[in-house]
Amino acid sequence: MQFSRIKERVRANTGWSSTSNLSTTRLEEAINHVYTRHIPNVLNWEGLQEWVYVDLVNTDSGDYPFYTNILDASGGSALGARVRSLEPPFVLMITATTSVILDQYFVPYEFWNEFVPVTTETKAQPTHVTIDKKTLYVRPVPDDTYVIKVLGNLRPADMANAGDEPTEDWAEAIIAGATAKLLEDDEDEAAAFWWAAFNNELGIETKDEAISEEPAK
Repeated sequence: MQFSRIKERVRANTGWSSTSNLSTTRLEEAINHVYTRHIPNVLNWEGLQEWVYVDLVNTDSGDYPFYTNILDASGGSALGARVRSLEPPFVLMITATTSVILDQYFVPYEFWNEFVPVTTETKAQPTHVTIDKKTLYVRPVPDDTYVIKVLGNLRPADMANAGDEPTEDWAEAIIAGATAKLLEDDEDEAAAFWWAAFNNELGIETKDEAISEEPAK
């Protein structure tokens, strides 16, 4: 189902057919929030898996948050909050034709500082890597700008154009969830009916599971 039709359905469900009652911006934000955040979290959806690139800019920390440092395959667009998790292999790209796989040097984060303490006095080509929540760490601290190629599990991209469609067969769940979210934000008791419809579309038993705001780790 196309984005334009999803918006029409949500407007009809809420009864807010006019932009004076429900702005296009608020409508689209609610739909995309349910599509890219709620549903993947509720289903613990692994995401769209593709190669991504962690830009290891030369800093004094060796710490690289997903939100600012992970680029798409073209190397030009930051993926930001779309990145749910990273998986091996971790390939350190030294030059366009030279690379090193760091998997054997992956250190669980709980042992990270014990085995590879940070020191900015001995910057060098990274040899060890770990991940904690939404940050990738390398040691030694890079002496130059490197890139790590790794498999990323991504959330769906926001729908923006009229003809955009959900990646998965989630249209009815998106419609019900967006309706519920908008009504709930407006303290309308009808939200409960639409959360139940949302749950039913996804096979979820309780509302609390369905509307968890916290991203899956």
